[in-house]
Amino acid sequence: MPRSAWQAFGHGPLVGAAAREYSARRYRLPQHGRAVKPIPVVFHIGPLQIHTYGIGLAITFWFGYRYLAKRLRDHGYPDAWLGRAFVWIVIASVVGARAVHVIANLKGAQGYAQNPGDILAIWHGGLSSFGGLLGGVPTGLLCAGAGVHSCA
Repeated sequence: MPRSAWQAFGHGPLVGAAAREYSARRYRLPQHGRAVKPIPVVFHIGPLQIHTYGIGLAITFWFGYRYLAKRLRDHGYPDAWLGRAFVWIVIASVVGARAVHVIANLKGAQGYAQNPGDILAIWHGGLSSFGGLLGGVPTGLLCAGAGVHSCA
């Protein structure tokens, strides 16, 4: 019996091999029989795969940094602290995004409770936008408060 309406329609928390199998079935081109990956790999740097999703995140963080630095300078605030703060904001966002994803998919036959080795396997996918906000926004506010007050 499905636990929620979402699972009643065939959706549920999938991780590991079940997620890969579901993706292979879901994104198969009927006329060719080939699987289409929902997050394609753009290129490789050694064994590291660079996905379009990662490029999108990097561009988003970069634009956010440039925008905030310009706004600070335009309004007469120092922005020397922003570079260090930005590193902490990115780290907190990724950690928060992964933590919320893991918590949301903890239970179930393919959950992280049964596969704790997959918790840190961020390269298999699994980030939550809400978790990124929960990690990044408070970190940004703390850094901004410390940075603006120490430079004033």
